[in-house]
Amino acid sequence: MLKLLRQTKSQNKDKTIYKSLNKLTENVSCDLYERACYSEDAGPIRFGMPDFIVQPINEKEIQDILRLANERLIPVYVRGGVPRSRWGNAVY
Repeated sequence: MLKLLRQTKSQNKDKTIYKSLNKLTENVSCDLYERACYSEDAGPIRFGMPDFIVQPINEKEIQDILRLANERLIPVYVRGGVPRSRWGNAVY
């Protein structure tokens, strides 16, 4: 699972990024509840709510998503394996 967090907010840019991500993989969410669930783990670190939750299913999707994020200077935070970490190491 990849979390994408942009520092500047724009409705139009969000729609453009969402469409671009959706072309790369079907597993893209900007749902507020899902974003809130992935914004923290059991540790004490709190950073911010991601703009998108992306769950790629193969290497090509990961490569394409990271390429897009790199082109648009969007930070990506990786979380995988166990659904919940104990001390912040999977969040940021």
